Amino acid sequence: MTTADLPGAHWSDTFILEVPHGGLDAERAARLALGRIPGWARLLMRLRNLLVAPFGLKAAPDETLA
Repeated sequence: MTTADLPGAHWSDTFILEVPHGGLDAERAARLALGRIPGWARLLMRLRNLLVAPFGLKAAPDETLA
């Protein structure tokens, strides 16, 4: 995307990063960065599921929190 594509955009909050592994595409990078939930976040999600269950809200299955 170029500046001409978004003429009113301000680019002051952008950054560029060189990736040392040339074979790393955007999907693989996203999976590496977001693929596993940290233990503390998994614990908070389980707590959330317990707290909302009495109100009839659906909880995410535990296997989705792996």
